[in-house]
Amino acid sequence: MRIEIFDILRGVSLLAMILFHANYMGIHIFDFDLKIFSDGTWDIIGFLIGKSFIMLSGYVNAYGYKHHSFRVNINRGLKRAWYLALFAALISFVT
Repeated sequence: MRIEIFDILRGVSLLAMILFHANYMGIHIFDFDLKIFSDGTWDIIGFLIGKSFIMLSGYVNAYGYKHHSFRVNINRGLKRAWYLALFAALISFVT
């Protein structure tokens, strides 16, 4: 059983995180500022976005584990972690 509001909130926080990081890269790498918020406000917003995404993801994970809505598959988890690590390394290399 999925709780749709948590999926929506995670999606919103993910989009906000993408916007935050795009602005951060624009300022520090490409010397371009979106000028939506001041620097101090971006710092606070970035902190809140990160915390909200991690909190929501943790809650959904704990809820799913508690209600057995998924089975734990170690091999699948390791495979997904490997792909994630490769993708993260690729992003780090490019930027």
